[in-house]
Amino acid sequence: MVKIDLPEPATRQNLLDAYAAAFTANPKLKAVLLTHLSHRTGLVLPVAEIARMARTRGIDVILDAAHSWGQVEFNPRDLGIDFIGFNLHKWIGAPIGAGFLYIAKDRLADIDRNKADEDFPEADIRSRVHTGTVNFATVLTIPAALETARRTWRGSVMT
Repeated sequence: MVKIDLPEPATRQNLLDAYAAAFTANPKLKAVLLTHLSHRTGLVLPVAEIARMARTRGIDVILDAAHSWGQVEFNPRDLGIDFIGFNLHKWIGAPIGAGFLYIAKDRLADIDRNKADEDFPEADIRSRVHTGTVNFATVLTIPAALETARRTWRGSVMT
């Protein structure tokens, strides 16, 4: 595991330079975990640019979008990231425990099925993530939380 220290003050260019230097210094790096929006500082990383840089080096990017979705205008498809985790209780207003995982369709086969899960077809993302006993009350709140967020922000951050 390699820790990449972010420069202070953080500018778009010095963040990109920090990741480029870390990728060069660690040629065996296979994956990088990025936080899209820092809950501590409000820093928004230039994740699309970092992802492009990583992809040219064969590095997978996993994005933590827990705080960005609902706070920053972006379309996940435009980021060029194959693996993204979303949290719905932080800024969308759903109960704790609501969230979802995005895996690009063309990368699904790269993630093993959960414990040889045969409840869902092999091409179904649900065969990759075991959620245990589902809290149906929480799941049932998600459409209302998304609609409330959409109306509140008039769609500006809910693309």
